Amino acid sequence: MKELFWNASDLAQIKARALTLEEIMAQIELFRRGFPFVRLLRPCTVGDGVRLLGKSEIRELGEIYQKTSLSESHEIRPCFRGRHANV
Repeated sequence: MKELFWNASDLAQIKARALTLEEIMAQIELFRRGFPFVRLLRPCTVGDGVRLLGKSEIRELGEIYQKTSLSESHEIRPCFRGRHANV
């Protein structure tokens, strides 16, 4: 693999996530090699692998995400029944 060079912003983000360069390189290697296919038993549905969140939970989790995200460029736009909704 080509040697990667990290800028100051990259290194700060890696440190903020409490990771090491070795861990980052191992993650990159996983993506480089690819992941094996998974044989699924059935699709996930609400109540069987998928949890449907209420509007208040979405709002609360969106606030947590925005507070803990390293980037301020994320906008939370909940989707209800296939449509984006303002919460």
